[in-house]
Amino acid sequence: MTLEQTIQSYLENANQLMYLTTQGGWIQTESIEYWIVKKEAHKIRIRLAFNETNLDASGCVFDPIECHGYLDLYLDDLQQIKKMVILDYL
Repeated sequence: MTLEQTIQSYLENANQLMYLTTQGGWIQTESIEYWIVKKEAHKIRIRLAFNETNLDASGCVFDPIECHGYLDLYLDDLQQIKKMVILDYL
């Protein structure tokens, strides 16, 4: 698995990304995109974007809300992600 695939898979399964939602909705995993901002030997800073889906009181789905954030991903010697830190959100 490439580093890019590892990052995508990790993000699609990271419950901590809920902190970046605006209304506590759920993340449309197929909408997750990221861009590497800075790369070091054991740390990668990324900018992340995804769509959040919410329901109103009657159960109707709102239009998706675009969410953004910056994350640091910490890697082990095998380039596997061992820790994620949310830095900021918009």
